Amino acid sequence: MKLNTALIGLVLVSSGLLVSACQTADPSKVTMGSSTRSLTTKAGTQVLLTNILNYNPDCSTGRAPALKVISGPSHGTVQFAKVSGTLPKGPEGSPNKCHSRRISATSIRYTPAAGFSGVDKVTVSGQMAGQPQYFDYFSFTISVTK
Repeated sequence: MKLNTALIGLVLVSSGLLVSACQTADPSKVTMGSSTRSLTTKAGTQVLLTNILNYNPDCSTGRAPALKVISGPSHGTVQFAKVSGTLPKGPEGSPNKCHSRRISATSIRYTPAAGFSGVDKVTVSGQMAGQPQYFDYFSFTISVTK
């Protein structure tokens, strides 16, 4: 059964789990895809990097990928949190049939260290649930302003 993977900013309810160590994904595994995103936040202000979710063709929630920080941040912390929300309708001409369904997800948030301003980088790997040979990589460049 094919799972749809989405990276979207949902309005979500969350409870967090702080990532305390970096872990390296197995480089012999197959890379499915990657994304790079640049964001800006103010010093001392947490920012949502993205939400990761899997849902099935019948709109039920799929198993979440196993997420790991594989590099960075040098000047802040990353948090993963279990969240839930509804999917948006989708772009004109390709509506999302699951847009009104509540879906579980994992949010990735970054908080800069106190007093830091400048650029920080984070890379997260996502091992696809039920497919241990496949990884997605998400890279974030965060500009922290005063």
